[in-house]
Amino acid sequence: MDTTAPGPDAASSWSEADRLAALRAYAILDTPPEQAFDDLCTIAAHVCRAPIAVVNLIESTRQFFKAELGLGVRETPLDVSICKQAILQRDLFVVPDTTQDPRFACNPLCPPSAPVRQSEALHERRMAGSA
Repeated sequence: MDTTAPGPDAASSWSEADRLAALRAYAILDTPPEQAFDDLCTIAAHVCRAPIAVVNLIESTRQFFKAELGLGVRETPLDVSICKQAILQRDLFVVPDTTQDPRFACNPLCPPSAPVRQSEALHERRMAGSA
């Protein structure tokens, strides 16, 4: 089996339908919480000194939180997802202040009084280049 990381253009050969098919093949959507994913959230929150950390999966109309800390929900509609922007990036996605970023101006999770003011995201790409 070839375990070589994809080249810089590998992801561009995958369509959204391919990405969604790969996600669904994992059969992880709508599954109960698991300690390993919860531990990742705890570590991320600690390292980033953040009140919120999530491990989420971006489907066609929603984001499912396999693990979350400080958010209190298991899914949100995709139209309020900050991470839907992150999967469009090849590298680390950083939003220093969501209230100042026009992509999130109408996002109900990002009003000036909300706890989501800053976001960092790094998505995983599988060997074949899907996110």
